[in-house]
Amino acid sequence: MLINNSYRRAPSHGFTIVEMLVIAPIVILTIGIFVTVIVSITGEVLASRSSNVLAYSIQDALNRIEEDVKSSTTFLEANHITPLTSPQGYNDGTDNFSNVDAGGKGNMLILNAQATTGNPLATTSRPVYLDDQPNDCLSTKFNQNTPMTMNVVYFIKDTKLWRRTITPSNYLTAGGCGIVPWQQPSCTTVAGPFCKAQDALLVDGVTASDFVVQYFNTADETVANSTASNAGATAGDRYTALQTTTTVGVTINATKAVAGRDVSQSGTIRATIDTSATTPILVDTVVNTPVPSWNSLSLQNNWYNYNNTFATGAYLKTNDSMVVLKGLLTRTGTAVSGETIGTLPVGYRPSEQLIFQTGTNPGVASRVDIYPDGTIKFIIGSGGWLGLDGINFLPATSPYTFNPLTPLLNGWLVYGSPPWAAPAYAIDASGRVHTKGLVGGGVNSGDTPVTTLPVGVRPASHELISVDNSNANGLIGIDSGGTITARASGNSYLSLQAMFYPSSYAGWTTPVLQNGWVAFPGWSTPRYTKSADGMVVVKGLIQSGTTTSGTVLTTLPPGYRPNERLLMGISSQNVFGRVDVLPSGEIIAVVIPIANGWISLDSVAFMAEQ
Repeated sequence: MLINNSYRRAPSHGFTIVEMLVIAPIVILTIGIFVTVIVSITGEVLASRSSNVLAYSIQDALNRIEEDVKSSTTFLEANHITPLTSPQGYNDGTDNFSNVDAGGKGNMLILNAQATTGNPLATTSRPVYLDDQPNDCLSTKFNQNTPMTMNVVYFIKDTKLWRRTITPSNYLTAGGCGIVPWQQPSCTTVAGPFCKAQDALLVDGVTASDFVVQYFNTADETVANSTASNAGATAGDRYTALQTTTTVGVTINATKAVAGRDVSQSGTIRATIDTSATTPILVDTVVNTPVPSWNSLSLQNNWYNYNNTFATGAYLKTNDSMVVLKGLLTRTGTAVSGETIGTLPVGYRPSEQLIFQTGTNPGVASRVDIYPDGTIKFIIGSGGWLGLDGINFLPATSPYTFNPLTPLLNGWLVYGSPPWAAPAYAIDASGRVHTKGLVGGGVNSGDTPVTTLPVGVRPASHELISVDNSNANGLIGIDSGGTITARASGNSYLSLQAMFYPSSYAGWTTPVLQNGWVAFPGWSTPRYTKSADGMVVVKGLIQSGTTTSGTVLTTLPPGYRPNERLLMGISSQNVFGRVDVLPSGEIIAVVIPIANGWISLDSVAFMAEQ
């Protein structure tokens, strides 16, 4: 028998079943570890960012409390504006507030303050005195009259810390000589004819026991007044005790769940009433208004900051929950329409896509869109540089309710909502009116009505605000009758993005115009103001001055100035123009296309930093 010895088994190049059974669990375990690490890192990043935002919110709230305490006359055991006008009560009705925990509502800080003619932080503000109590408003002794008072309340509701302004029911008519106070009543929502603003949402994630308030007889005292915050004491005893105290200690603890973990922050402050002042008005804090920290914008797609003379790309959220951007940017290579410049984090994002008109090289209109996911996108503009100065909006997380603007007139229709915002308006805690929305297809013959704002949210005089119109320079008018008009040439679409003060606002200061510039009669009068959250707003239609680049139009005082040079797009005879706001306070003409014409300052708004 022959045996074939030439047969050989082919070498194996794979894994045996036994080997695979050994290796598979190792591979699965390795992948699981990798995924766990990635999830953990992502969670840590989200938690870290949320922790920073929470810390900032707490510090903002404490700063605001300190400023309110400084300008107050006394601490209160309950609201002394009684009876409350619904819905100013705790239950959005007429329930009174109490400085001690009653029924699980938590401690409340209740301040008594005088109503003022303007922002209490402005040196030009004065108390509002009650008419005929006892002197007539034309009397030389009018300033000896009883001042009008209001209550400011910090309270917890729905695990959030809120600030509410309570005013007398007759606050619009009680002032002598028809003077209307700068302060406006706030409520949970702007409801009915009385509430003009919404409460300021300060911190989220605060329970009833997380807002701790203690009172001290002096600024140096270390032992709290036990009666002032004793829930077992009568309201009368607490009031008597509070009249002996000048200092309050406030602690805020906040916790939020982020990425499966709890993020906590806390902060404490002591604030003292300024008992040495002859009036409760702050005369020295106009230059020290707490400004939230700017966050650097992480730039993408070869965009970078232009230089250090101008503002760098940054964003913040004011105490009134308004997002503000600034910065002069440039790019390596050619910008592509739709590319991302940077991304805003959660909490700083709009609820719909918003369109903004800004300035670009060499002083012409550009378009920047901000999306609900936070992306800031370049849409239209020329080369060289792009400005973000002047962009501001209310984010999706703000406590304010947008009310629809209806009906639309003259063939104007809602343009693609979603993704763009439908026409609407809201009022923030400082009383500013914000409009938004995209409309298209209507008649545009130069000054065509688009829609009408209701009574109470209309400007005192005709304002002209620069907006985007069909990827080009646009302009809307808002008159004292509330009519929003289209004043640009195109009708493909028109942005209604704007911010202004209603006619009831009285906190304006008149600037000194320079170099031949004068007010344009019958239109928005040149004025400027600063709200409690540090936002400076300039308005006015001016004419006939020198238009040479660098010409000073007016100069803002200390306390109303930015730290860097800001570029503001404005309208000049219905053509895009540019004025810059300098750290010195000077507002200068840079691009004024038409000599001896008019320019509108109604689009100039920025954060005061010095």
